[in-house]
Amino acid sequence: MLVCPYGTFYINIGWANYPYNSANGGPVDHIYQMYSNPEAIEFEKARFRWLIDNLGDSSHIFAWELMNEMEVYRDPDLTPAENIALHNAWINDMGAYVRDYELSRYGKAHLLTVSVGDPSFPESLGDGLPSSAIYDSPELDFVSYHTYGTDMPNTWEGVPLWSRINPLGYVLDLHALAHTVRAKAPDRPILDTEDGAFLRGPVPFPWWQDYDEADFDETFLAANWATFTGSAAGPGLRWPASPPYEIEFEGDILNLGISETQADSQLGIARFVAQVDWTAFALERRRRGRAN
Repeated sequence: MLVCPYGTFYINIGWANYPYNSANGGPVDHIYQMYSNPEAIEFEKARFRWLIDNLGDSSHIFAWELMNEMEVYRDPDLTPAENIALHNAWINDMGAYVRDYELSRYGKAHLLTVSVGDPSFPESLGDGLPSSAIYDSPELDFVSYHTYGTDMPNTWEGVPLWSRINPLGYVLDLHALAHTVRAKAPDRPILDTEDGAFLRGPVPFPWWQDYDEADFDETFLAANWATFTGSAAGPGLRWPASPPYEIEFEGDILNLGISETQADSQLGIARFVAQVDWTAFALERRRRGRAN
């Protein structure tokens, strides 16, 4: 599991009832102040201490995601460069704190990351901006990026998010997006941990309304390999995990969120990865040419 105690998307939606909100006796007036207010930061550290005390020795946890899509919530009174500097300071401070606390408890620590909702950040805010610690902080272990297709020019047949998807364009864009993130973080793993262009709820969105399960399975398989071969450390994670696909495992009914066929496509990548000696792996690009 990738555990994130601060799902900023939902915090923002429910801000009126959120305990950090000053209207409810909390320390801040706005969500973006969670990165700078000393009392809010102490609350955040206390929350991570609780998670580590209760879950830190679990082998089922893959990593701690310190903050979800942090770059989305910026202080409007600060310049883009000042916001990046503020976020970078939070990342480095919280990352060091969480790792040191977990090491002090167990002598080992889980991986750390902070997700980015806009893989073109910070270039999307302007030229000449400082690098974001999301990509290069020494306190983080891998880059976690999200996409909902708005930054994928070949994916949509019309208006992004509200038109049909071109499946081939979608797959090609996922591959290219991984390369975009890789260029920002050449020396660490990258993972697409939230692929929302594959949305499907109880009522299918317009772009998937004529897809049957076989179409979903085929698109899912192609998307996984496109992201992985784009230099990601694994396949992208579909979001949301719906509709439910239930299987029986050791007497329990599990809701995978993906079909058995889709799960098998992920296992296929795992089987491939297990066959490669990555310590000796060297990337060599070849261009296909015509035979003489």
